[in-house]
Amino acid sequence: MKILHCIIQYLPNHVAGTEVYTHTLALYQQSQGHQVAIAVPYIQHYATNDFQPHYTFENIDVYSFKETANPTDRNIFTGKKKPE
Repeated sequence: MKILHCIIQYLPNHVAGTEVYTHTLALYQQSQGHQVAIAVPYIQHYATNDFQPHYTFENIDVYSFKETANPTDRNIFTGKKKPE
């Protein structure tokens, strides 16, 4: 089965509960034979490096897409406003 987890940020650029939980879940799903990947928006405000459309973190594929919304708008991150 192919599984895609979509979250707002991911390791190693941001480390918190959601990222650690998602990573642990993805590793477990991968160990069960599933093809797992992560999708995250690229928002300049949170980025520590230049844009990378794809990278691998501990054997998990991570795909980034450019989000053009204002990175200081907290409503984007809380789900109160739809992303562009």
